[in-house]
Amino acid sequence: MGELLEGDEFQCHAYLVEQGDESVLIDAGAAPSFRHVLAKVEEVVPLASIRWFVVHHPDPDITGCLPLLDQLVTRPDAAVVTHWRAEALLKHYGLDLPFWRVEEHGWALPLEDRTLQFVLTPYLHFPGAFVTFDPASGTLFSSDLFGAFTPEPRLHVQDERYFEGMRLFHEHYMPSQEILQHGLAELEPLPIQRIAPQHGGVIPEALVRPAMAFLDKVECGLYLSSKHDHDVRRMSAVNRALRQAVRLLTVTHQLPELVQGLTEIVQDVLPVRDIQLYGSWADGLMLLDSATRFRGVPAALPNHLAPWMGICRDRWSPATSFITDPEGAPLVALPLFSMEGECARHLAVLELSAPIEADALAVHILEELSTPLEVALDREMLLREVQQRRQELYELATRDALTGLYNRHYFHGAAARMAALQDRGRGGTLVVSMLDIDRFKDINDTFGHAAGDIVLARLALALQETIREEDLAVRMGGEEIAVFHLHHPHTDDEEELAERIRQATEALDFGPLLGGRKITLSGGVAARRPRESLDSVLQRADQALYAAKQAGRNRVIVAAELEAEPLPSAVGHPLRRPSQVGAPLRGGMAALRPPSRFRVPRRGGVE
Repeated sequence: MGELLEGDEFQCHAYLVEQGDESVLIDAGAAPSFRHVLAKVEEVVPLASIRWFVVHHPDPDITGCLPLLDQLVTRPDAAVVTHWRAEALLKHYGLDLPFWRVEEHGWALPLEDRTLQFVLTPYLHFPGAFVTFDPASGTLFSSDLFGAFTPEPRLHVQDERYFEGMRLFHEHYMPSQEILQHGLAELEPLPIQRIAPQHGGVIPEALVRPAMAFLDKVECGLYLSSKHDHDVRRMSAVNRALRQAVRLLTVTHQLPELVQGLTEIVQDVLPVRDIQLYGSWADGLMLLDSATRFRGVPAALPNHLAPWMGICRDRWSPATSFITDPEGAPLVALPLFSMEGECARHLAVLELSAPIEADALAVHILEELSTPLEVALDREMLLREVQQRRQELYELATRDALTGLYNRHYFHGAAARMAALQDRGRGGTLVVSMLDIDRFKDINDTFGHAAGDIVLARLALALQETIREEDLAVRMGGEEIAVFHLHHPHTDDEEELAERIRQATEALDFGPLLGGRKITLSGGVAARRPRESLDSVLQRADQALYAAKQAGRNRVIVAAELEAEPLPSAVGHPLRRPSQVGAPLRGGMAALRPPSRFRVPRRGGVE
């Protein structure tokens, strides 16, 4: 019952429960529309037949007519049915009608052929709010609950499209999701066949449970976060976007997906085309954006963004962040303040597809959006710092501090993987090159150990520039270095890599450090046989290295060249070069002479 107000999305309904002389009028309405309500009531029963006037809450849209009713109702047993908390306000109307408190009568009103049940739904939207259930018809007179904004009012709800208007209504009208869920839980046991709300339309049985399930997920308290606008739809869109942004932050830990998701969410309320992030790094700034696939690249901050990096909270106003780049494109420079400090360590740059006004709601969006962006970027930069530190610790654990080459603790696993590739027929043959600086003890004794360290470091650098990225170079100890690589027979000879390293070493110029002296190295090379152990191939390469030393140094010898005249077995640890050789090899030094192309090209420095 009531009057349809054109252009009003906030239609109000009064309901009549016909019970003869015990009839009930529920939420009779406001003063301007009461004559229409009264006319429709009297089409069913005369006003004198209404004994009970149910008032679910004290708002004037349902109670404004009470002073008129107070003058029209003459029967002495008529009463206003309400909660004591509502009576505390309604009594200020100065009514002669008495109040009948639901909580004092067992939350039930017996009638001629039914008993109305009252259910307390506190704070929805009034502290003493309640609803009325009629078991005989299965009708829930739900007051503000299940109400909706209805641009095209209908008496009966047609489908679930109604739920969007219901969401808007509850989101701004009810105080919190927890309180709404509490009220819905109180209604859950009732055998509801239809819902008759004060605002909106009557919800049929098929949509009752879907409507309750929908409201259970609605987050309320819109004005807690959006106090700058009276446009409920716009505020709702902003509030929903910000909630989604926070939710996205909790479930998404990959920065590219997070920024893409935030961009899509914010586009509902701001014309954001892209988001760039500048994160503070130990060595400066890192740019993370879609153009670089968020890998993070060192970057200098453009001049037009410089004022916002490092700005303090008390000096920053969101309204000043709406700027343009040198080409006139609209931007938002959003400082991101770390949890630990008051000055911005990071910066988000929102590229806009169109200029926007820096009104109160836009400023509010930026203020709220800065939090998820700040947390996301802080988290990302911290993660990168942890990864960098982990890599540094890994390098410390696996690399030699002086040369940067891998150490003995690391090479066993890495070389074993290379051997496994050979055994599976992938990658070629594992070749081991054992390299040793010639007369290194003389360098230390003559020029000092500091000079020896420089020689080792320079040699390691030259070696790393010579080998491939997939090759493995290991400092085995002292001046001895092993290089492991997978060799393809059709590319070059087994000893080719060791020879290039030998040549690169001989080409090094140490100037005054060594008094113009050159350094050389000797090498022994062994190709791993199928299923041969690493210890065995290392020992064969070591024996070839020893042979190169015996043959005059500054040369490379391949272990296969020694097989016809094998050296005596190594004494002690299989990886240790034998300190003595037993009986002299047959053929003397000629048997150890490398191919002519590996002979020392000139005299000097090699004995």
